[in-house]
Amino acid sequence: MNNFELEFNLHDSVIVNAKYKEIGRLELEIQLYEIYYPGDQYINLIISGIFNKEKVQSFFTELISDSWEPNWIGHRIDVFHYDTKKVSTTNNRYLYLGVDHCKPLKIHCRKINFIKLGSNNEK
Repeated sequence: MNNFELEFNLHDSVIVNAKYKEIGRLELEIQLYEIYYPGDQYINLIISGIFNKEKVQSFFTELISDSWEPNWIGHRIDVFHYDTKKVSTTNNRYLYLGVDHCKPLKIHCRKINFIKLGSNNEK
C-alpha cells in the first residue's frame, strides 16, 4: 500500500500539450475535467527522474503523433494512479497512466509535481 496521495483526480481530464526531455522528464499540460474541477482549470503534471526512459519516450511519441491539431493533443486520461502492484517510496515512485488511443504506461520515477496554471482565462 502506498502512503502517497495524488493531488488531483485526472480521470476524464484532457492532455493539451506534452514535452519529453532526454534527461528523463515528462511534462503534461492538462485541462482538468470540469465535473470535478469547475471553471476550465489547467495544471502541469511533471514527472521527473524517470528510470524507464525508453518506454516513456515511446509513449510520448505515440501521444504526440496522434494529436488532434498542432497545439492541442486532445487525448483523454482514462486513469492515473500509483501502481497497485508496486510499493512507492519517497524517491522511488511507480505510476500507472492510461490515455485513450495509447497503450497504458507504467512509469518508474523519482518525483511527481502538480503545478496549478489557473483557468483558461488566467493563462
